[in-house]
Amino acid sequence: MARYFRVRVRSGALDTDLDARLNGFTQAVNQAAATAAQKATAKTRNSFKARRPQDAPARRGRSPRRMTDGLEWKATGTGVEFDVNRADRYAKYWIIQEIGTGKRATIKRGQPRTSRGGQRNPVGRPKAGATYVRTVRSQRGRLISNALAFGTGPTGAYVPPGSGRGQQLYLKSKLKGVPPSTPRRKGALGNQLVISKEITGQHFVQKGGQEGFREYQTSVLAAARLAFKGRPRRP
Repeated sequence: MARYFRVRVRSGALDTDLDARLNGFTQAVNQAAATAAQKATAKTRNSFKARRPQDAPARRGRSPRRMTDGLEWKATGTGVEFDVNRADRYAKYWIIQEIGTGKRATIKRGQPRTSRGGQRNPVGRPKAGATYVRTVRSQRGRLISNALAFGTGPTGAYVPPGSGRGQQLYLKSKLKGVPPSTPRRKGALGNQLVISKEITGQHFVQKGGQEGFREYQTSVLAAARLAFKGRPRRP
């Protein structure tokens, strides 16, 4: 559960000691945010498990950059937030691995105004086309290109579908021992591969946020107790 701190300052009420305590508290909060961002980033990146081997061929629309390099949490001055724009620049498909296929997610903006000038999510059900809502369509039933087949590597040997765990698709033209294709009748699928399973979300961004929040909450509460310990409460 999130905890909120509100400091109400009355004109002329600050003395030198309290002013120093407030400055120290502010510095501690900023440091807590920076540390929380670092821990959240580390947790997010470590929680992501690549499912494609390093030698898998490039795919159309996929960036050559490593997706994990684009997964980053930042201290914004008003808290800590996941850098969605950076993740999109590095690999837009990060959201597929985060929530899975056939899923829908709402990106929450918890602050009234973020460091990039964004606004808090509107109250109520999101409207059609809302930029803070991401939808990943289902992949079940999607046809796999006839130019691809399962193999032991990019230039390895052909292996039948379902013959092993973690199989990957490669170009047929690069594989050895690919059986001849069966001519397809008009309107029939023939021996074309069809995706039967959805991608399961890994929730690495969610895990990083939880790790960062625990760090931030613990540090801020400790800083508050240290800064204001022994100060009398005033109405």
